[in-house]
Amino acid sequence: MIKEKVKQIYEDLSVNKWGHVKRVLAFTTKLSETLNLNKSEKRILQTCALLHDIGYKKQFEIEGEDMHEKYSVEMTEEILSGENFSEEETKIIKETISTHGVFEDCKTKFQKLLYDADKLEKTTMGEVIRKSIIMHEKFKMNDEQIFLRLIEKMNKRKFHFRESEKIAKENKERMFEAFNYYKELFDYADELEKKLNI
Repeated sequence: MIKEKVKQIYEDLSVNKWGHVKRVLAFTTKLSETLNLNKSEKRILQTCALLHDIGYKKQFEIEGEDMHEKYSVEMTEEILSGENFSEEETKIIKETISTHGVFEDCKTKFQKLLYDADKLEKTTMGEVIRKSIIMHEKFKMNDEQIFLRLIEKMNKRKFHFRESEKIAKENKERMFEAFNYYKELFDYADELEKKLNI
């Protein structure tokens, strides 16, 4: 079963990607239902969601330039062997995974759907939690800097489908509401720190 094969790969990464992949899977499923994909198309898209980031395993091992899409395609061939996918389906899955990071490279509906689902996940609290760990450890950013940077990135995201834009708008509204609440708390805590004389 593909899910079991890849779950361990994601959970073993230094930054666990399984939560991200599950949320991308949820968005691909939601979008595929909205766009009336048939059962076979939905299976292809869900498989793309499960496999799209497995290349991070190799990426983290070699610590080079980010080429996780390329490595994900390479690993997909091995994982799909014996999994009852036709040559054409395997080709579609690999082509879809190869473009999931670049808006302009997405030409097919599968490529556009996976791209949108991956970027929709980056408008959720899951992204804030995951990225805040990385941004703090790698760049020594504080909470407010992390929020501001993630909100800036959220506002720049582009989507292929109207339904994706609608979901992103709803997600961002929730995130901005949470940020405004925490911004008041950040400001209060900063003032308190300045005045504190103990």
